[in-house]
Amino acid sequence: MSQSNVGTELTTLEPMPELTHANRRRRRRDERGAAAVEYAVVTVAAASIGGVLIKILTDPAIRDILLRLLMALIEHFMKLG
Repeated sequence: MSQSNVGTELTTLEPMPELTHANRRRRRRDERGAAAVEYAVVTVAAASIGGVLIKILTDPAIRDILLRLLMALIEHFMKLG
């Protein structure tokens, strides 16, 4: 039987160079629009979810199901009291 050394080598990571003032300024400039894009994505997602909820809750069949569920819950809690 032979032994294999595959996967037993250790690698060392070199430390990242310190950020100079110019590098920090460049990094901030590169990421400047990221927050605006994140806000836009969240706004679109919230509007989409709101639209879907409005569509679902205004459907007469769904409204009837929710009303029956609510009435069943009220009757259940009235019996407990």
